[in-house]
Amino acid sequence: MIEIVRQYVNTFDSIVYNFLSKIASPNLTIIMKLFSYLASSSVLIIISAIAYFFLKFYKKKTLYANIIIINVVVSTFLDGLFKVMFHRGRPDILRLVTASGYSFPSGHSMIGLTFYGLLLYLLLCSVSSKVKKFWITFGFIGLIIAIGVSRIYLGVHYASDVLAGFSFGIAWLAVVIAFLKRYEAKRVRE
Repeated sequence: MIEIVRQYVNTFDSIVYNFLSKIASPNLTIIMKLFSYLASSSVLIIISAIAYFFLKFYKKKTLYANIIIINVVVSTFLDGLFKVMFHRGRPDILRLVTASGYSFPSGHSMIGLTFYGLLLYLLLCSVSSKVKKFWITFGFIGLIIAIGVSRIYLGVHYASDVLAGFSFGIAWLAVVIAFLKRYEAKRVRE
């Protein structure tokens, strides 16, 4: 049974990578590197710091500011834990960027989803216009998907790594959002 599943996963990974490698171009590679960079630790640290100070000192929402940091730290920890548990090697194909460590799950995909997903949730809570909510949601979901696709395109992850990263990220983000909703409901009752 495990071999059958592994065969399907390998076939899926090959189909996705072969498609992306056929549309490769120098300009597309630049775009994919940019999307990948938007989920790098340096960018996430900078955006987290900006969001933290904005929420804590401008909006006076210390819990939300702290959740931004906790979310990044915990999702980074979970990604590292899963990588050690599964210790899947990276693809042995043309890599357009360097990457070290294990491949499964995709950390950029998982952490990018949890980080930008939380920002999306917080933005949606503060916007009342349905049109604005639509475009904010569309933009953030597009960014999250583009980050995952970029990791496959750049040859540092299998498609199944990205799907696993998204799955683990959605699970963690659901926990964070459930906590925030419970906190908000409790605050309304007080």
